[in-house]
Amino acid sequence: DDPKFHSYVEATRLGLKAAQSGDQATAAGYFRLARQLDPESSEGAMNLGVCLMRSNLLDEALAEFNAAKILPKHRDDKALEFNIDAIKQHLDYRENLRKNQKIEKMHMEQKQQTYRAEQEKYRREAEERRKGSMGEEKDEDNTLPKEGRKRKKKKKTTSQA
Repeated sequence: DDPKFHSYVEATRLGLKAAQSGDQATAAGYFRLARQLDPESSEGAMNLGVCLMRSNLLDEALAEFNAAKILPKHRDDKALEFNIDAIKQHLDYRENLRKNQKIEKMHMEQKQQTYRAEQEKYRREAEERRKGSMGEEKDEDNTLPKEGRKRKKKKKTTSQA
């Protein structure tokens, strides 16, 4: 145990210093320590919430802000309500974005399936045309292969006789 960390004020000061320098991970550690040292302080929950919000850990940040609202040492703070509203809006936005991405993915999959089916259809048609041009003779109506045409001719010759 390092004696300098036993003070809520010192942990908060070090957390703010780390947050200002952009080191949110270190700041979160100090703010968590501050919360342990004074669990009833709404300021500690607010500081940790802001740090988590900056780290894009919005669900955790919202939990800290909501905790700050009900703590015994809570002061009525407009910034607290602003942060809660901002996080809720961002979470709603993120959820809508996920839904839209899911819908977009479904549409893309449908387009790909349609494309593959069309490609398969064109491939089969090309194969049929290729087979047709490779010597499969057809009758006058272009409906019978060579064997059928011969039978048809035989029938014609027997009916003429």
